[in-house]
Amino acid sequence: MYLCPVILPIARPEKQQTEKQKTGRQELNKRQDGGNKTLDISALASLPLRGRHLIEASAGTGKTYNITKLFIRLLLEKQLPVQNVLVMTFTRAATEELRGRIEKEVRFVYENWLNPDLSDPFLDELRKKSIPQAEVMGRLKQALLNMDEAAIFTLHSFCHRVLTQEAFASGLPMELTMEAEADDLMTQAVRDWFRQVNQHDEQLALLQENGWYTPERFISEFGQLVKTDDPLVCLDEADFLQQHNAAQKDLFQTLYTQQKKAVHQSLLLHQSFIFSALVSGKTAKDRLARETEWQVLIDWLEADVLTSCPAEASRFFSGTRYPKKDNATKQELVSLFQPVKELVKSHKDKTKQWLRKREDYLQSLPALVLVKQGIYAIRKRFGLAKEKTAQMDFNDLIDHLSERLAEDKSARLVNLLRNQYPVALVDEFQDTDSKQYTILDALYPQSDSWHALFMIGDPKQAIYSFRGGDIYAYLKARRQADFRWHMATNWRSLGAVVEGYNRLFYGGPLDGEPTSEVFGNGISYERIGYSPHAAAVARPLKDSREQFGAVNFIWLPEIARPTGAKGEPVKNDWLAGLTRWCVSEIDHLLNHVYLGKQRVQEKDIAVLVRTGKEAIVIKEALRRSGYASVYLSDKTNVFASNEAKELLTLLLGILECDNDRLLVAAISTRIWGGDATMLAELTQEQGELAWTAARARAYSLRECWLQQGCMNMLLSLIHSCCCPEPADHERTLTNLLHLAELLQQAARQYRQPQQLFKWYRDQCDNPALAAEVEQRLESEGNLIRIVTQHKSKGLEYPIVFIPYATTYRDPTKNGNALVSYSKYHDRQTGDLVYQLGATEDALAAMRDELHAESIRLFYVAVTRASHRCYIGLAPIDENSVRSGVGLVLKVANNTQWQTQLEALIPSSGVNFAGSSMANPSNKLISITSETALPKKIKTDATQAESLTPASFTTCLDDQWQLASYSMMKKSAYQQRAERQDQKDRDEWSDKVPAENAPTVLAVSGQAVPLRFSLKKGSETGDLLHDILEHIDFANPDWLVIQPLLNRFDPEADYQDRLIEWIQEVLLAEIPVIGYLDQTMRLSDLHWEHTLREAEFYFSMDNVNLDQLERLLMAHRGTRQRIQLSSSSLSQGSIKLNGMMHGFIDLIFEFRGKYYVADYKSNHLGDRYEDYQVQALAENVYQQFYDLQYLIYSLALHRYLKNTLTEEYSPETHFGGVYYLYLRGITPVHSEHSGIYRRAITVDELMQLDKLFGTGTEHCIGDDMA
Repeated sequence: MYLCPVILPIARPEKQQTEKQKTGRQELNKRQDGGNKTLDISALASLPLRGRHLIEASAGTGKTYNITKLFIRLLLEKQLPVQNVLVMTFTRAATEELRGRIEKEVRFVYENWLNPDLSDPFLDELRKKSIPQAEVMGRLKQALLNMDEAAIFTLHSFCHRVLTQEAFASGLPMELTMEAEADDLMTQAVRDWFRQVNQHDEQLALLQENGWYTPERFISEFGQLVKTDDPLVCLDEADFLQQHNAAQKDLFQTLYTQQKKAVHQSLLLHQSFIFSALVSGKTAKDRLARETEWQVLIDWLEADVLTSCPAEASRFFSGTRYPKKDNATKQELVSLFQPVKELVKSHKDKTKQWLRKREDYLQSLPALVLVKQGIYAIRKRFGLAKEKTAQMDFNDLIDHLSERLAEDKSARLVNLLRNQYPVALVDEFQDTDSKQYTILDALYPQSDSWHALFMIGDPKQAIYSFRGGDIYAYLKARRQADFRWHMATNWRSLGAVVEGYNRLFYGGPLDGEPTSEVFGNGISYERIGYSPHAAAVARPLKDSREQFGAVNFIWLPEIARPTGAKGEPVKNDWLAGLTRWCVSEIDHLLNHVYLGKQRVQEKDIAVLVRTGKEAIVIKEALRRSGYASVYLSDKTNVFASNEAKELLTLLLGILECDNDRLLVAAISTRIWGGDATMLAELTQEQGELAWTAARARAYSLRECWLQQGCMNMLLSLIHSCCCPEPADHERTLTNLLHLAELLQQAARQYRQPQQLFKWYRDQCDNPALAAEVEQRLESEGNLIRIVTQHKSKGLEYPIVFIPYATTYRDPTKNGNALVSYSKYHDRQTGDLVYQLGATEDALAAMRDELHAESIRLFYVAVTRASHRCYIGLAPIDENSVRSGVGLVLKVANNTQWQTQLEALIPSSGVNFAGSSMANPSNKLISITSETALPKKIKTDATQAESLTPASFTTCLDDQWQLASYSMMKKSAYQQRAERQDQKDRDEWSDKVPAENAPTVLAVSGQAVPLRFSLKKGSETGDLLHDILEHIDFANPDWLVIQPLLNRFDPEADYQDRLIEWIQEVLLAEIPVIGYLDQTMRLSDLHWEHTLREAEFYFSMDNVNLDQLERLLMAHRGTRQRIQLSSSSLSQGSIKLNGMMHGFIDLIFEFRGKYYVADYKSNHLGDRYEDYQVQALAENVYQQFYDLQYLIYSLALHRYLKNTLTEEYSPETHFGGVYYLYLRGITPVHSEHSGIYRRAITVDELMQLDKLFGTGTEHCIGDDMA
C-alpha cells in the first residue's frame, strides 16, 4: 500500500534552459565524423529507444540533462515503470544526484504538460507524438509516487541486488556478507603462504633479495595482483632474450643508424686530410697499422647497429696521436673526431645499460617465478576463505555476476534481468572496465528491437585506470554500438574559455579538420560549441588588464638566481617561481577583479595539482601571503593529528592518575586547559593545593569514564577546560569531537577503560589501520580550494590555476626503482596484461598508456574553468616534454616550448563562422622568477547583521519509539545494575572482576574447568556469541577462534581448552520440543539450516502493557503481578507505539520445524548441578528472558507467516524456544544440563500477534531467505 504524497510545484529556471536549447548549436555545423551524429533536441526527442547507443558527452555539455530527458521518453513512449528503467553510475553521491534530477524532471513535465504558455523545445517535440493526455498524466503521477523505488544504482549495488535477490539463479548462498574490502582474509592467505615459504631457505632468500620478505611488504608490492583473477605473465629466459634483443635493436637503429651514417660520410669526405695528418710520413709498419685501424673504424660504422666499436678502431682517433701537430691541424682533427668519440661513448654506455638490464632480469627471474606461483596459491586460499565465510567485496560482485552471465547457458538469469530491466542508462561510462561491460554486453544485445542500452560518457575524461577504469572497454563498446552520438555544446563556460581549450586539444588550427593525434587510441576531438546563455554568462569576469585571455599560458623560461650545483636551476627553483607568480595573480584577482557585481571571492578560485607535495607548496605560499586555503583532496587521518596525540597523553594520565609523571603530561595538554602558568603553579611551594585539586579532578574524570563512558568524560572536559590555539580553534574542536565519537563506537566492543585505551593507542601508532579522514570544516567552504586533478573531475570553478603543468613523474617507477610488474593492454587483442618483471616492451606499453591518460587528465583539469584558466609552464627538466601539456603540444625538447606555445595564439580566436574573434582566447604570458610574494590587504571587518532566531512552533508526537527487549527489561527491573550491549546480550547476574585476564580457581587441588573460570561479564558473552556465529556446527573450522580470542584476551593460552568446551556444546544432546524420547545435537545442524544473528523489526500499534503483563503472568503460571511499565518505557503512557527491534542469536530448522535459540554465558555456579532445569527456570524468570523469547517468537512467527504464506501453520512449523546456558552444557552429565526449552502454544502466538498489532511488514531482514 502506498501513501499518496502531496505533489508540490517546484520552482524551476526553465526559461533559461529553454533559451539554451533554442540557441544551442545554431552556429555549429552538424557533422558525422567517424559515425558520430550530433545529439540536439530534435535527435534527443526522436532517437530510437532500442539497440545500443553510445553518447559521447564532452565536459560541460549537459549529459545529466539528456539522461533525464531520455528517462521521460522511456516512461511515456516505452510505457516502463520507474522500477524497470535501470540507471547506473559509479558512486553513491552520483546516484543520489541522478535520483534528484530525474525526480525534478518528472515533476516538471507532470506540472507543465498541460501548460500552453510554456514553450519548451523538448516538451514541444514530445507533444507532437500524440500520446493520450490521460495516459501521460497517469504515468508521470505513478512515476512520482514510486520514485523511491526507482532502479537507480551504483554498478556495485546493482550487482549486489541481483546476486542476493536472484540467489538461486546466480549460484550464491542465501546468506551473504558484503565487505568493502576483504583485506583481513587476504592478509591471512598471504601469511599462510609465507609459512610455507619459510620452510625453504632458498625461496625465502629470493624474497629477501628483492625486499619482499614479509607479508606486509609482499601485499604492498603485489596486493593488487592478488585481488584480480587476470592471468600473470612472466617471460622465461628464452622469451625474454628474444624480446630484449629485438627491443635493443629497434632502439639502437633509431638512435644510431642516421648518426653512424653521418659520421661515416664525414670521415670519408675528409679522408685525404686525415691520412695526410695521421698516416702519411709514418714508417711502413705504423702506416700499415693505422690503415688497418682506419678500415676497422669504417667497417664498424657500416656494420650492424648492435656491434660494439672495436678497441682497434678507437685507437685511430685517440688524442695521443696528434699532440705535436700544429694548432690548426690539431683543431681540425679534434673537430672531425668529436662526433666519432661522442658516438662511440654513447653506443658503449647504451650497450652497458642494456647488458645490465638483461643481467638484472635474469637474476630476478627465479624470484619472479616464485612470486607468480605464490600469487596463484594466495588467490586460491583467498577465494576459499571468502567462500567459507560467505564474504564478497565490491570486485567480487562484478566478477561473480559477469561469470554467471557468461556461464548462463539456459539464459535463465539473463532473461530474468532483461524482463526486469529492459532498458539501461549508464552514466560516466568511460570509467567502466571489461568485466562491467561484459555484464552489459550479456544483458543488452546489439540491434535488439525492444531492449536498449544507453552508454553516456566521455573517453577524453577516462582518468581512473588506477581504480580499474579501462579505456579499451569503452573503445570496444564504441565499436559495438548501433548508434553513436556526440553532444556538441558547452552550457557551462564562457565562449572564450571553450574556444581556448578547443584550440589546445584540436590538434591544429580551428579552421582545419579534427585529428586523433592528441588523445590517441582513435579518440578524436570534436570541436565543442558554446551558448550565449551558458551559466557563466550571468556573472561576467571584469578585469581591466588586457594582457589576459580566457586560457592563459604562464611561461617561465629561465631562473634568474638558480640554486643548483654549477649554477644550474633545480626543480624547486622552477616551482618557486611559478608559485610566487600564481599567488601574486590570486592576490590581484581577489582585490581588483570582479565576477558579476561582486569582487572575486576566495571560493571562486581553485588550484589544481597532481600530488600532495605540490599542494603543500602552494598552500604554504598562500599562507605566507595571508590567504587561507583548503586542500580538498587531503586524506589526513584523524588518528595522525596533533589532537589525537594530545588525547592519547590525556587518557593515559587520567587512567594512571596516581603516576605523577603521566598526570603532569595530561595536565599540560590544551584539552585539559594546561599552560605554562598552570605548570608553574604546580612546582611552587604553595602548589600543593593546586596539585591536590588537579589529582582530585583526574580521579573525578576517571570515575566519570567508568560510570558514564569515555565520551561523556571527554565532552565535559572539552566544554569546561579545552583551550585550543585561536588560529586552529575550529579544526581542533572538530577533531576532538570526531575522536570522541570514534572512542564511543569502540567502547561497545572494548568495555574496560584499559582495553579501550589500548585500542586507541594502536590506532594512533598505526593510523593506516583505520581510514578515518579528518572531517571538513564549514568555514572551509569559503576558502581558496586546492584539489588534485583527479578529484576535480565533475566539478567546476570560475577561475582555475594549474600552476605546475610541466611536472612529470615516470609512471613505470616507484621512486628511483622500476615497478615490479607492468600493467598494459595487448595491442592486438586489447586484453589487459599483468607482466611480472621489467622488460622493455612491457614498460614501454605501460608508459604509453599512462602518458595517454596524462593527456586526458590535463584535459579534465583545463575544462574545470568556466571563466578563466591559468596554466603554469616551465622547462623543469628534460622530462617536462613528457608531461600532459608537453604531449598535447608535441614538444620534442625544451627548446621548442616557446615556438609551440606561440603557435596556439593566432589560431585560438576563430569562431564557428570562420571569422577571427576580437581577442584571442589563448594568451601567452612570459614571467620572471623574481616575482615577490604579496601580502594580503587587511580590511575592517563589516559589522554582522543582527539576526533573530526562528521560533519552532510545531507540536511533535513523541510517543513513537524504537523499543527492544532490553529497554522493556530495564523498565521492569530498573533497580538492578544493568550491563547491556547492542545486541540484547545481558549478563545481569555477573560481577566483573577488576582483572582483564581470566582467573583459574583451584578446587580440591584441581583447576576449575575453563567454562567456570573464564571471567564473568558481557565480554565473555560476546566471545562465545561470535564463535558460535561464525563456525559451522556440523563441520567446524577452529581457525576462526584465534582472531576472536586475541581480541578478547591477547595473552590467552587456553585456546585448546576453549575449543574443547565448544565441541562439548556442539555434541551435547538436546531434547526435541514436543517429542519425549527424541534428541538432537547442534552438530546435526548444517550451515544452510541455520540463520545467525537475525535482526528483526516489527511494528507496535498501541501495545497495551497491562495486557502484556497478564500474558506473561499466564505464560509463567503465576498470579504474582509483573510490573513492566515505567517512565523510561512508556513516556507517561501505558501504551507503546513504534517499532520493536532486536537480534536473535540463532534460528534453525529441524525436521520441518523452526526454532528460536539464544546463547547465555551467565555464571550460575562452578558445578554442573547449578545448571539444571529448576535453576535455569529461576534465572529465566529473574532476568525476564521469557519476555525476551516471547518477543523473538513473535518475530519468527510473523516472518514465517509472510514467507511461507498459505502453507504456514504454527502447529506444523513453529517448534519452540531453546535458551542454551553455555557454561553448563556438557554431553557427559545427565538431565540435559544447561538447556532450557519451552514450547510456545498457538494461542500464545495469536495473543502476541493481536497485542502488538497485525502489521504485514516482514520482521526479519532480507538476509533470511
